[in-house]
Amino acid sequence: MDQTQYKCPNCGDVIKFAPASGEFKCDACDSVFPKATIEAMFGQDGTGNAQTAPIGQDAQPPAAGQGTGYSWQGEELEIMDGVVSYACKSCGAEVVADVNTAATKCPYCDNPIVLNANVRGVYQPQQILPFKLDKKAAINALVKHYKSCKYVPPVFNPEKRLDEVKGIYVPFWLFDSGVYADVSYEGTKVRTWSDRNYNYTETSYYNIRRQGNLYFRNIPTDASAKMEDEYMDALEPFHFQELQPFNSAYMSGFLADKFDVEVNEAFPRAQERIKNTTQDEFRKTVQGYSSVRPISSAINPANSSYRYVMLPVWILTTKYENKIYKFAVNGQTGEVAGELPLDKKKVMLHRILYTAIPAVVMSAAYWLWQAFS
Repeated sequence: MDQTQYKCPNCGDVIKFAPASGEFKCDACDSVFPKATIEAMFGQDGTGNAQTAPIGQDAQPPAAGQGTGYSWQGEELEIMDGVVSYACKSCGAEVVADVNTAATKCPYCDNPIVLNANVRGVYQPQQILPFKLDKKAAINALVKHYKSCKYVPPVFNPEKRLDEVKGIYVPFWLFDSGVYADVSYEGTKVRTWSDRNYNYTETSYYNIRRQGNLYFRNIPTDASAKMEDEYMDALEPFHFQELQPFNSAYMSGFLADKFDVEVNEAFPRAQERIKNTTQDEFRKTVQGYSSVRPISSAINPANSSYRYVMLPVWILTTKYENKIYKFAVNGQTGEVAGELPLDKKKVMLHRILYTAIPAVVMSAAYWLWQAFS
């Protein structure tokens, strides 16, 4: 399979993208290369050529099972049971990867490899958001996260128990969409007053209507079936103003997959987010009422378009009491998502204290009332 390995022109070792500096570095001879030099040496991989694509009845989005576009260079390629076997250009060893793998590394010589067929044609992302956090920073983000949780077992220390830490460029669809909304509510205003004989309550009912247009940019939906949607949603926000034109050199030293969730499969999730946010924004404009109840809503996205991008995510796994815990860290901001183990004794003590303290306070208050009454 056609593959790219970024080699240092000074010593022949591997060039990797360094998140901390935003440049490309050779660990063997410490040579550092800016992005412009990498593009001059290895090309831009067609950066800047892809455009946003509209979504509509006549749109033809790329399909996850089409357009693999394998390029042969003499080595044997075998596809079986969803995996691909190919030869590493550096050491000649056989490397086995998932058919969706876009970037990986040779398990024998550790050289990073970009599989060109999975980042070209319909699989070429328009943009990429480079890693800002390196491996150490990702681990520190996880440690800070678990230390902020008061119910974690005291012996749980993922920094010392990490089984795997890997940086992955996750495929995402970014959706832009306009929306027209027409929403109706029932509102009430309650007035109370009293005279010598009675207390009065007057409830007035109002029909409220809101109409208007909103426009949404960069609604992210992950395009990898391997990634849990809840984890990827929890990592937001990404700062999309830092997106760069796609260049596969950013993948050197990291893992990556091409999309296997088609854009038409992902778009309903984006639509749901658009509708929920529209309802929330319109509801904020209805103020001054005792209560508000939605009656009807018509929310219609229009002029929608999408882009295919790669976003940086660190995946960390650790084992505790025979259970595997998986965490995801936003490779740009350090936001953490994942389930932490709970110390059952701490949780039980918390419940006892929060149940016992109010009871003691009430008993003391009752005793004082009895004593002084």
